[in-house]
Amino acid sequence: MKSIKEWPEDERPRERLFKYGEDNLSDAQLIAILINSGNRKTRENAVDLGRNLLKKFNGISGIDEAHINELIELPGIGSSKASRLKAAFELGKRLISQSNGSLKRFKCSEDVAKIFYPKMKNIKKENFLCLLLDGKNRIINQFKISEGSLNSSIVRIVRNLNLEKK
Repeated sequence: MKSIKEWPEDERPRERLFKYGEDNLSDAQLIAILINSGNRKTRENAVDLGRNLLKKFNGISGIDEAHINELIELPGIGSSKASRLKAAFELGKRLISQSNGSLKRFKCSEDVAKIFYPKMKNIKKENFLCLLLDGKNRIINQFKISEGSLNSSIVRIVRNLNLEKK
């Protein structure tokens, strides 16, 4: 395969991004920009590696759901490329959550789901989270209470004896 540097300038992913905008690039081209280089052993360029990833994991959501070690198993994807991909997906999730989190206050459970679904949709184990809200139903703090198995999470309630009345 030809190196991307040998392609006509109008077909190179980075140059296309600058000329036409990111929304005019294919998924494989966007992935190629993230992973930056191809596989020297197989002489595949970065776009080819992007296509291979998309095919192996059945699209972008499959790449997002894959564990980093699964990505590394694909020839040409080492720890550096895999970590860049996982970081990019996480930034996307945080962007969605943050923009959804701009709600002034929660009015219903759907409002909570808009913030937490992007962060939690690929978690393979049950998680029990605690949201602390102020009087106007805005998040003060959040933290994980428990992480369980595939279908359950055990939560142990502990009373603070110092706060109980005698």
